[in-house]
Amino acid sequence: MSNAKDRLTHLLDLAGRNTPDGRLALVRELSELLLDWPEDYPLAMRVHFDRLLEKAAQDVDHETRAMLAERFAAQPDAPVALLNQLFFDAPEAVKAAILRRNALAIDEAPPEETRNGVDEGALIAAARRSCRDDLATQFAKTLGVDSALARRILHEPSGEALAAACKGVHLKRATYSTLALLFAPDAAGKEERLGAYDAVPQEGAENLIRFWRAHARETKHETSTEAA
Repeated sequence: MSNAKDRLTHLLDLAGRNTPDGRLALVRELSELLLDWPEDYPLAMRVHFDRLLEKAAQDVDHETRAMLAERFAAQPDAPVALLNQLFFDAPEAVKAAILRRNALAIDEAPPEETRNGVDEGALIAAARRSCRDDLATQFAKTLGVDSALARRILHEPSGEALAAACKGVHLKRATYSTLALLFAPDAAGKEERLGAYDAVPQEGAENLIRFWRAHARETKHETSTEAA
C-alpha cells in the first residue's frame, strides 16, 4: 500500500467482510504492520490501527490470541489495553509480563479507587458453602465486574487472574489462598496457584482491575444501546 491512509481503508474493508477467514486475515495483517511499523507511516496514525486490532482480536480463536499475546508482550510500545484483552489466552509466563507492563503503565486520569469494603470472612464462608455460580455473582460485585468475567477469573488455571483480582482490590492473601484452593483445577496445581499472589505486582493488579471494570462498563453500555 502506498500510504497509511490507504492501508487503513484496506483493513477497514477487510473488517467489513465479517467472515472467519476475513477476521483472521485482518488480525494477521494488523499484527505484522504494528510489529514492524513502516518508517514513512505517521506515528499519529498508529492509534487507529491499534484500536482496530483490539476489536478484531476479540473474534479469533484461542491459539491466535495466545500468539498475539506472546508477540506483543515482547514489544515495549505495545498498547497495554491490547495486552490486557489478550490476558486470559496468554501463556503463563506472558501473563506475568502483562502484569509487569500494567505496573509500568502511566494513567493520565486520576487512579480509580480499587479498594472495596468487603467482609472477607463472609466471602470465604460463602465460597465454602455456596455453589460456584452463586460465588461468581458475589465475587463479581466485590470486583465491580460482570459475573461472566468473575467466573473466568475464578477458573483461570494458573491462578494469576485470581491473584491479580484479589490483590487489585486489596483482599488479603488468606482470602486469595482459600479461593485459589477451592478453584484449583487439580491437586497437582494447588501449590503453584498459592504462589501466584506474591508474584503479582500491586500496581499491575490495580491497573488490570481498572481495565476489567472499564470493559464491564463498556459491555453494559453496548447491551443497553442494543436493547434500546
